[in-house]
Amino acid sequence: MQHYRCECGLKTMWGSLPPAECDGCESCNTTLAQHPGLHRIPAPHEPVTRYEQTTGRPYEMCRVCMRRLTPMRGDDGRSID
Repeated sequence: MQHYRCECGLKTMWGSLPPAECDGCESCNTTLAQHPGLHRIPAPHEPVTRYEQTTGRPYEMCRVCMRRLTPMRGDDGRSID
């Protein structure tokens, strides 16, 4: 189990695998790393289009970190995130 954190310490993570290169802290704009000298600027997300199983609506998600990039929408079209 490894401990990763951003430069400002606001975002931390424990895990056996390193975090994705596009996953970082929004406040200090650095990636999560084990050592202070290893922090970098996060890589841009690589969006791919996926489709919701129940409604068939398209949405964008990052191919690398699997984070959803577009907000979820209800039947009336409003954001439900």
